[in-house]
Amino acid sequence: VDVSVEFGKPNACNQCHLDKTLDWTAGKLLEQHQIQSEPLSEEHRQTAASLHWLTHGDAALRAITAWTYGWDAAREISGDDWMVPVLAYTLEDPYSTVRYIAHSSLRKGEPYKEIDYDFVSEPAEQKKIREQVMRLWMMRGRELTASRDGRTVLIPGGQLDLDRLMQLLEKRDDTEQTWLPE
Repeated sequence: VDVSVEFGKPNACNQCHLDKTLDWTAGKLLEQHQIQSEPLSEEHRQTAASLHWLTHGDAALRAITAWTYGWDAAREISGDDWMVPVLAYTLEDPYSTVRYIAHSSLRKGEPYKEIDYDFVSEPAEQKKIREQVMRLWMMRGRELTASRDGRTVLIPGGQLDLDRLMQLLEKRDDTEQTWLPE
């Protein structure tokens, strides 16, 4: 947990338990392994770690997290309907690779398998597809379980807290990512 906070990088626990906070992970580590973590900020006590990584992280972290949103084991453990709005907005990420991975993860769920998306399309087309995904998501009946209440961008009843999602996205690290061969 301390490494995740200090360096803003994922940890194994929260890559499976995508809907859990770093505070939850710290509690489990203390309970099961007597590993004590440093005190956490309010943000890390209340919001799922994966949401921080997918909205705040640099492009590499967003790509890794978008991939974990499509990982079958993590989807089974964490549930997946709450992920759709975040993935939908990630279809407009500044990096095409992140958009590609977000779309691949989104396609794991019904009815999103059929959505045709070009990850190198113009921003207006990306927005159009995001809106299509959101319309489909809003038409689906869903209930937010109490155990997930508040940690994701959903509010009781399963509605999207768009203001909160936008606040998270405003913190995105858009530092240019480059790869230089050795």
